[in-house]
Amino acid sequence: MTLKRFWIIVGIFTAAVAGTVAWTVVGVGTGWSQRPPNDSEPATYKDSNQRLKEVEADIPEFGGAFLSDNQSVLNIYLTENETDPTIQERARKKVEKSFGVKPGLKLNVIKGGYTITQLADWIELAKSKGLWDREGVIMLDLQEASNEIYIGVVNWENVEPVYTFLVEIGIPREAVAVEVIEQPRSMEKTIRNP
Repeated sequence: MTLKRFWIIVGIFTAAVAGTVAWTVVGVGTGWSQRPPNDSEPATYKDSNQRLKEVEADIPEFGGAFLSDNQSVLNIYLTENETDPTIQERARKKVEKSFGVKPGLKLNVIKGGYTITQLADWIELAKSKGLWDREGVIMLDLQEASNEIYIGVVNWENVEPVYTFLVEIGIPREAVAVEVIEQPRSMEKTIRNP
């Protein structure tokens, strides 16, 4: 196994773990789960990204959602019409239905910069243009709780080159957070010594 392929595997593993942890923190008990419930048919199961896109299909301004304050506040990003009570309530009802959120939580609408589709399309663009070939990149995720793309890198020297690459391929710097993350320490040992 080449070192590059090893880091891609580590990146995928890290993204999966981080995504699960992030949703556990913001969405415990809300239906925001990466795994189908035990009684769910695999053919009908929808992951959180599918559900986010379904919300956006009905609410074109939708940019993501998350829970806060011990799951008592439903926060929703809207890129336009964020002060329109009708749009706010439509977005609330769609998020509640799509994610199984308890109805009637306090609603906090935040002006978002990007829709879910914009962020998802930029992620696909970055991957197709060689993001995983960039030195130090080990994680890539759509962060609906912050209305941005998240990229994890190995060290600080990798941060600016990744931003430069993204801007060169047409992804706004403001739409991305590139941060240094701790690598799993035991991964190499686990692969070599199962």
